[in-house]
Amino acid sequence: MIFLHTLIEKYVGKPFEIDCFDMEIHGKDNHQPPLFKGPGVIKGKAAGALSFKLHNQLPMTTELFQYIKKVKEGSDQQSVAATLTAKDYDGITWHGGWLIPDVDQFMASQKLVVYGELEGLSTRVAKLEGDSKKHQTELIFAGTLNIPFSGCVHEKRFHGEEVISTSSWHDHHKLKYRESEIFFQESQDRTQTSVSASHFEGFASPYVDGWLSESLSFVSASFVAPRMTIRHLADDALVFIRNTPEDSSSRMPRPFSREHIDCIWELFLHYLAKCHETQSFEPMPLSCGFSEQLIASTATVQGFLISLATFIENCVKDICQDSCKPSEEYAGHVKACMEHVKKWDGNEEVRARAEGLIAMLNNPHIKKLMDELIDKGVITKEQKDAWNKVRHRLAHGSLLDFSRIEEFWDYRNRLISMMYRLIFRKIGFSGKAPDYDGAGISYVDFAWK
Repeated sequence: MIFLHTLIEKYVGKPFEIDCFDMEIHGKDNHQPPLFKGPGVIKGKAAGALSFKLHNQLPMTTELFQYIKKVKEGSDQQSVAATLTAKDYDGITWHGGWLIPDVDQFMASQKLVVYGELEGLSTRVAKLEGDSKKHQTELIFAGTLNIPFSGCVHEKRFHGEEVISTSSWHDHHKLKYRESEIFFQESQDRTQTSVSASHFEGFASPYVDGWLSESLSFVSASFVAPRMTIRHLADDALVFIRNTPEDSSSRMPRPFSREHIDCIWELFLHYLAKCHETQSFEPMPLSCGFSEQLIASTATVQGFLISLATFIENCVKDICQDSCKPSEEYAGHVKACMEHVKKWDGNEEVRARAEGLIAMLNNPHIKKLMDELIDKGVITKEQKDAWNKVRHRLAHGSLLDFSRIEEFWDYRNRLISMMYRLIFRKIGFSGKAPDYDGAGISYVDFAWK
């Protein structure tokens, strides 16, 4: 009998090895005999990729030789993609795929060692009688989420009846999202953090797995990915161990600092509601764009500024979709102008460039859209001016003056504040927002119209 908490303790927040008495690698057709079969091991660090090694016991055949040849050539990965099935000594059958195996052949013994990396593992575990976790998703992260919790634990140490020391720390948090109870729990040794959410109609696995991670990634401004996911069903549970980033940090300031705990969790619920609204298994475009900013934040300042400026422009257009559409009268004038230029019998190169410029007239005027958002209290004029300077100079290949490094950071901070205010507007959040005034970041009232 397998205890789910045992799997968490063994495989999350620490390096692990899964010794397997039998492993099989199959090609695309699982109904065919295995390509490789034998004992082996699956390994994982505290974070990062999973790897396996299999000591093949099957004889070499013509078909296997051709397969190994394709693997070595590396020209057609789709044809050599395979899946892994592994049985460990605890009686668990693990499944992994798709993978591209590599093979070492020892000529003296004619034996093969097969190895490679796995994106993840999965298994199904029967629930024990009395297990109260049913119809909920549980995500277990390695380490801490570095997000403030409100639930406090108090500890006293005694020598006889005398209290010799006291300590306290915050290690849990509870939230209510519609019909779902969401509970966060950090382990005492801080090697694991679990997040469990009960299901209701339209809010269940596999969708909720990603929605929770997206929301946590936004409020923490970091790459958040669970090492283990458990989908608690009525009589059993699906368990997934996933490849995770070895370094989840970024250089992006968070939307709110730790002391603004109420704002952080209110923002989390708004972002979760936006994810829920999509009813999509894939990440929201907003989440994909924000993830790009997290990556860009670790690069050069100029690269980060270009990425921020482009993302901000997309956010503005997304928020102002109704204003982006030109009127029929305006579109008619553009069309007439285009037809007039097409009839011009002058230089072909000049005419082609003119047609390209006229076609751009149907694109929304981004500065006017920003003015609308300024009037509605979403962004500030100072933020628009900073964006305009960055967008104009960097988009046209102009380098910022490296002797004015302080200006770099001023632009950076103003654009980050601008980005967060636009995302807040997109997800319907109001109350407080970060604002950079040239000296530092403060949190100001944010009530958009």
